[in-house]
Amino acid sequence: DAEPLLGVDRENILFMGQSRGGHLIWELACHNPELGSAWAVHAGGYNGPLPRRCKQPVKFLHAHGTADKIVRFGGMKNVGGGIDMPPLERSLALLRKTNGCDPRGESPTDTTGAFIRYQYSGCARDGALELMLHRGGHNYPRNWFEVAIDWFEAVNSGPGQLPVADPSQRGKSIRFQGTASSGARIGTGSSGTRLNSSGSGSRFKSAPKN
Repeated sequence: DAEPLLGVDRENILFMGQSRGGHLIWELACHNPELGSAWAVHAGGYNGPLPRRCKQPVKFLHAHGTADKIVRFGGMKNVGGGIDMPPLERSLALLRKTNGCDPRGESPTDTTGAFIRYQYSGCARDGALELMLHRGGHNYPRNWFEVAIDWFEAVNSGPGQLPVADPSQRGKSIRFQGTASSGARIGTGSSGTRLNSSGSGSRFKSAPKN
């Protein structure tokens, strides 16, 4: 309805969801990916038995707090109506398979800071997959929307692009605030995508290919 009424560009739509909204985003991204051009979830997951493969490659960002006890990263029993939520690792493996990503892209370069960032490399032309973990719980960081939109603008700039800032944004960082330690930042620099914590001095860049 919004497309003809408001002149919505179907090629430039980001769907976002938190908690139950995140469950919905997982469902739509897997089974109705033609509705949007990218998908971002915080603290949600795929509910019910996982299919063997989703419909088509998608651009997908998942963020989660490692201390989340409401929607647990390791999965949950009976999230509603007797339906279980599989562990997020299995759901992400489903998207990795659908996107044709290299499984070696799962390893981060560092795990000592406030965040752990996983970028899956070698994805299909129309696919991208990234996981961001933070030390907080179920609530999303205060500027989660800004972080997700920054990711969307970068990853939607061309087919098969990993999240790397456009030239006008190079050197800038976005603060990922609220549930992580103070001073933690997420953003991009001149060498590509990175995550760093000013407290630890650690940096998270694109995962190595080997």
